[in-house]
Amino acid sequence: MKYQEARQQIAGDKLLPVYLLLGEESYLMDLLLKAFKEELMDEEDAALNVAVMDCKEVSIQTAVQEANSMPFFGDRKIVLVTDAYFLTSKLLKNGPDHHPEALMDYLKDPSPSTIFVLAAPYAKLDNRKKLTKILMKQVAVVDCSPLSNRDREQFVLREAKERNLPLTANLYEKIIYRVGPELDLLMKELDKLTLAYQAGLPLTKELIEDLVPLSKETVIFDLIDALNIKDSHRAMEIYQNLMSQNEDPIAILALLLSQYSLFLKVKYMKQAGLREYDIVGRLSVHEYRIKLAYRAVDRFQLERLEEIFLRLLQSNYLAKTGQRAASSLVEWLIIDLCH
Repeated sequence: MKYQEARQQIAGDKLLPVYLLLGEESYLMDLLLKAFKEELMDEEDAALNVAVMDCKEVSIQTAVQEANSMPFFGDRKIVLVTDAYFLTSKLLKNGPDHHPEALMDYLKDPSPSTIFVLAAPYAKLDNRKKLTKILMKQVAVVDCSPLSNRDREQFVLREAKERNLPLTANLYEKIIYRVGPELDLLMKELDKLTLAYQAGLPLTKELIEDLVPLSKETVIFDLIDALNIKDSHRAMEIYQNLMSQNEDPIAILALLLSQYSLFLKVKYMKQAGLREYDIVGRLSVHEYRIKLAYRAVDRFQLERLEEIFLRLLQSNYLAKTGQRAASSLVEWLIIDLCH
C-alpha cells in the first residue's frame, strides 16, 4: 500500500485493524503516525485512547496488552508502536525483552475496537523471522521507502497546491538543486516559501535563491563545475566560502572524491550504452544524485575525470595519513587542475 492510499483510508475512516509502516522515509512515516494520532478522534478522546509506545523502551507484549484493553469512554483505541527494531536483525543493548509470539497471537484475533500500528523505519525486515512473514502476509503494509524522483516531485507539487502556493516544476527543480532530495528538508523549505508568499512576496527564482540555502553537496557540485572549466577564481572563491563556514578540509576532499567517483562510474556506464534508469538499479546511490551525474558527465572528458579522480585519491591519502595539511592540498589541487 502506498502512502497516499493509507492517508485516504484515514481520511475516509475506513481502517484495517493492523498496519505496518515500513521504510526509511521518516517524513512520510511521521505524517502517517501524526494522522493516526490526531485525525481519527478529537483531542479529548485522543488523550484517553491513543497510546504511543517506543519499542526501545516498551516490550511488544505490553503494547499487545494495551491493544486488548477496552477504550475509555469511547468506541475506539489507537495503539502506535514506534521503532519496531525487533522485526530486524538489529540488537539493542539494555532494551526490553520482546516476546514476538504475543503479537502473533494478537494477529489471529485483533481487537475490533483497536487500530494497531507498527512503525519500522528500516529498508527491510528480517524475513527469516516467523513474525515478519506473518505480518507481510496478513496486515496492511504501508510503503514508507524513499520516493522516486518523479513521486517526490509530485508529492511536493501536490503539497504546494494544497497551500495555494504556485510552485511550478521548474521552480521545484531550483529548490531541489539547492537543498537536495531529502523530503523533510524539501518540506521545511516549502514551509518557508509558503510564509513568504503569504506575506505578499511573489514566488520566483530570485526568492528561492534568497531564502533556500545551498547544501554542502550542491556547493561541492558547483566547485566541480568550476574545476571542469578551469575557472580558478570561482573554484577558490567557493572553497574559501566553505572554509569560512568552518568546514573541515578533509571532509571537503572526501566529498570531492565521492562525487568524482560517482561521475566516473556513471561516465563508464553511459559510454557502455546504459540509460539513467539502468544505472540507478546498479549503484547504491540516491536516485537524484545519479540524475544530476547523468546530466553532468557529458561536460567531462573521460581522461579528465580519471586524472582528477587519481589526484584526489592521492591527496585524500596524504591528508588522512597526516603527511600534508588538507587545506593546502585542496588549494594546490585547485591551482594545479585549473592550469
